[in-house]
Amino acid sequence: VTDLNNTPTSIDITGNWYLIEMSGNIPNSTTTKNDMEWQETYTFNQDSTFTKTRFDEGNNTTIKISGTYKLKATEEERGLNLYYNEESSIIGSCSNAREEYLYFLDNSQIRSNWWACDGPGLLYEKGNYLD
Repeated sequence: VTDLNNTPTSIDITGNWYLIEMSGNIPNSTTTKNDMEWQETYTFNQDSTFTKTRFDEGNNTTIKISGTYKLKATEEERGLNLYYNEESSIIGSCSNAREEYLYFLDNSQIRSNWWACDGPGLLYEKGNYLD
């Protein structure tokens, strides 16, 4: 369900959200699927907890961190505030806080706001990851 601005008004966030696109500040630097620097998944649970998992094939490493989330809704935007239980190199934040913010593009896609402070543009899609 979306409002007149195409902003989701009712979102089922539970489940897996997969990184499907990564972009940088350089024009035409967008990568997708196996061409991305890493693979990443958010898993949101009904009890307001989540897990973020990053697999870096180049370094053959998997990092998992968890925390709690809270839905943020304004007239302009719907998003998620994520609060991590511990420090980690995979937290995509504009500050040193153990927090992230994701905003909804529609009912099936969310974007990290990390790009706002020169981080990569990360786009996630809900569903089953298909190679």
